[in-house]
Amino acid sequence: MHAHAISYAAFAVLADYFLQLTLFVAVLAIDARRVESHRPECIPCMTCPPPPEHMQREGCLDGLARGNFVRRFIDKYYTPVLMTTPVKITVVWLKCGLNIDDDV
Repeated sequence: MHAHAISYAAFAVLADYFLQLTLFVAVLAIDARRVESHRPECIPCMTCPPPPEHMQREGCLDGLARGNFVRRFIDKYYTPVLMTTPVKITVVWLKCGLNIDDDV
C-alpha cells in the first residue's frame, strides 16, 4: 500500500511539472497578447485605447498597468494590510494549522 502512495505522488509531481512546462507558458503567451492589444483582464473582449505617449516607456506598458484597477487596489489596500505583523502571524498560524494531519 505504501509503494502505491509513493508512485501516485511521483506521478502527481511529474504531471505538475509537465503542466508547468506547457500550459503555464501557453497561458502567459496568451496573456501577453492580451496586454499588447490593450485589452483589460476582466473583459478581454473589450479593447481600451492605448495609453498616452508620455505614460509609456519604450518597450514597456507601465502606463497601461498604472491605470489597472486591480493593480491599484493591491498596491494601495491589499499589500499594506498583508504586510502588518498581526496578519503575517495569522497567515503562518493558519498555514501550519491546515498542515496538521489528524490520522498520524
